[in-house]
Amino acid sequence: MSTNNTSNTSASRVMRGIKDSVSGQVEAQKHRAAEGIGGMADGVRRLSDELRGHNAQLANLVGSAGSRLDGLASKLRDSDPAVIAQEVARFARQRPALFVGAAFVAGLGVSQLLRTAALAEGSSSSGQDQASASMGDELESSVGA
Repeated sequence: MSTNNTSNTSASRVMRGIKDSVSGQVEAQKHRAAEGIGGMADGVRRLSDELRGHNAQLANLVGSAGSRLDGLASKLRDSDPAVIAQEVARFARQRPALFVGAAFVAGLGVSQLLRTAALAEGSSSSGQDQASASMGDELESSVGA
């Protein structure tokens, strides 16, 4: 029976380690999502500021959307992931069409963020490549001279 206790204890430790690892990953993803939503809220507020001179009513509507996004980011930062999952599931059951539409819009937002990040990374690395190439040319000319 000693072997059974040892294997149960080992399995329990492994399960606890997995649970801790998954919990840490969920927290990291939650933080990234909150930061992304906060960034979208900032962009929406900037758009609202730009619209103020042209269409005050639209600017107010866009500003309200920015505030709601900011509130969502704060709630996401402060909430337990299990509670968030329960709230999302309840919302999806109560308003399935709105949930699907919101998921679609969120997907568009995420794809735009990823595209923007990829473009920024590509331009950053191409700038580094150009700098490396010019340094290589300078080195060749000085060695050849």
